Parts: sequence; C-alpha cells; structure tokens
Amino acid sequence: MGHSIWLKWRMGRTGGAIGIRANGTADIAVIKAAVNVPVIGLLKRQIEDYPVYITPTLEDAFAVHEAGADTVAMDGTRRPRPDGKLLKR
Repeated sequence: MGHSIWLKWRMGRTGGAIGIRANGTADIAVIKAAVNVPVIGLLKRQIEDYPVYITPTLEDAFAVHEAGADTVAMDGTRRPRPDGKLLKR
C-alpha cells in the first residue's frame, strides 16, 4: 500500500474522515474495501489533444464505479471529450 493510500485508509478508519477522494481504480478498490465512509472516485488521464483529464470518458466513469466508488467525480465542463460525448445542461 503506497504512502498516500495508507494515509487515506488511516483517515477513513481512525481520523474522523467523512469521505475519501481516490484516484485510480486500484486505489479506489483498496480504499473502499478498508473504510466505512463514502469514496469519491476519479480517474485522471492525460489524452493528447483533449483538455479534459478528470474521468474524461464514459468508459472511465464506468470503471471508477465498478471499482467501488460511491460517487464518480468527473470534469463537468462542456470541453471536447475523447469519446465525443457531451454533457447535457
């Protein structure tokens, strides 16, 4: 378990955290299995020619959800996404 993952785990278990934000499907799964607070998951990916990098595609959002996130965080702007999908107003 990496240092930042350990700190998030510890805060979720004993530090009084009311929620944990985690980046990456592996980290989300590990943290979710270890804590009893909501996990806000996201997947940061740099994709050439696209400015959106916080959970940039619908596939990424599904992966974050499947990893166990209670809430999926994503870029909420109307900037172009690599999968061509748009957010509705």
